Amino acid sequence: MVLIVGLSILIILIGFSRVYLGVHYVSDVCAGFVISIFYLVLFVKVINKFKKSN
Repeated sequence: MVLIVGLSILIILIGFSRVYLGVHYVSDVCAGFVISIFYLVLFVKVINKFKKSN
């Protein structure tokens, strides 16, 4: 659990640093987070479907 929280904070800080340094717009970082969460949810659903079938 500590690892998940620590890595989540790291991801958020990296996104913030991209905006702070002027490398990306806020909308770019938010879109990246949304797309990543979508893929994570999709992956978890696929994995759970395969676990139930076995």
